[in-house]
Amino acid sequence: NNNNNNNFALVEKKATQPCEVVNDVLGILEWNGNDGRTLSALEQAIKVIYYITEPNFLNGAISKRDVHHRVGTTGTSEENDGGSDAAAAAAAAGRGEGGGPIDIDAVAESIHDFIKIDIHRAFRSMLDHATSSMSPSLQRWAVASLRHLITEDQRRTCMYDSGPSKYESFLTQLVSTGGIMILCSLLSSEDAETRAHATSALEAIVVATREIGMVLNTASSSSAGRFVSRVGRGTSNDSFIVDAIVSNGGGGSALGH
Repeated sequence: NNNNNNNFALVEKKATQPCEVVNDVLGILEWNGNDGRTLSALEQAIKVIYYITEPNFLNGAISKRDVHHRVGTTGTSEENDGGSDAAAAAAAAGRGEGGGPIDIDAVAESIHDFIKIDIHRAFRSMLDHATSSMSPSLQRWAVASLRHLITEDQRRTCMYDSGPSKYESFLTQLVSTGGIMILCSLLSSEDAETRAHATSALEAIVVATREIGMVLNTASSSSAGRFVSRVGRGTSNDSFIVDAIVSNGGGGSALGH
């Protein structure tokens, strides 16, 4: 009974500290995917990351929290627990309420930490499991999760492009880490769903890299022209990504646009 009580207390503690739960999930994702005994746990861990980084879920949750903080600053919301006044004030300052400039660092205090997940660590694990030959289902979920991570990486890079909370995109590392090569190889996978997820991920990488480059270019007038691509649109970074995709055999009709 004592052991059961201790286990329950541990679970209860974890439930109040979601960032620790996410870190534990990321730790599971670093288990050996070639060991049949770990496949079930790995697939469940991948599903957790897939769902908590789903763009619609994140956008809805952040919007709800933003409204909560905005109402909290007026002191009229019963939902405000009294402990989020400082965060609400920071969020208000970050949004530039009152006509002032938007403080990206103040926004980061309240939103950047909404889900404390190491995106780079998650990327590396998903790319590793995307090459799994032990379980088509594990591979399928890993590749599908990459699309969500790409979208979240884009959001963080564009929103937190300066200051102490600056976020460095993982997308620029996809060539050197072999991520592009892995995704291109999956375009010829025997599993139709894996092929579709790989195509979607590659498309998202090109679009996200282009958007990130343009946002950073707009934010810094001193770098004007630095991101202009040789084709007259997009950025030099997405041209680099496209070149890598083509050189790895991923320039088929599915990605032609």
